[in-house]
Amino acid sequence: MFDVNSKKIVPICFKPEQVKILEQYARSKGALTIGQAIENLVSAN
Repeated sequence: MFDVNSKKIVPICFKPEQVKILEQYARSKGALTIGQAIENLVSAN
């Protein structure tokens, strides 16, 4: 049975310069990890 509340894990690849941008964004938003910042971005859309 399909659970609509289950989280799916999708690997995402970034270039080193993109990782630096994501790290800066994560710090500015108070996120502890890049993953948290990405989750924040995805859930906002």
